[in-house]
Amino acid sequence: MNCPTYLITESGTDVILEQLHCYDGKDRWAIDQLANPDSTILRHGGLYSDNVLLHGEIRTASKTQVAVRLQRSFDTAVRKHFVKIKSFYVGREAEALLDSGFRLTAAEQCPLEFDLRR
Repeated sequence: MNCPTYLITESGTDVILEQLHCYDGKDRWAIDQLANPDSTILRHGGLYSDNVLLHGEIRTASKTQVAVRLQRSFDTAVRKHFVKIKSFYVGREAEALLDSGFRLTAAEQCPLEFDLRR
């Protein structure tokens, strides 16, 4: 997915950056959730093209107390404000787009049978 992804931590948590030495001689930096176990990630998805809505996700790769607490906070908010359609929680605007014929999918290249349908 080409949607922005955000690392979520508690305030005051030091975030570990990883330096990447690229073939072009330039250094780049990466933030890896596995190097930051007290975190969860938020990828919000969004409109990709005229009729494709990419799904987002909120998840953690860790079982630390902090990561579990962060994840539960997001899960509670999502269940409260989104509607469940099959195994996905969908916001009102996304539900309206789905009902109007948009594809709700992980990637435009995914086969149609993997799209969320009612």
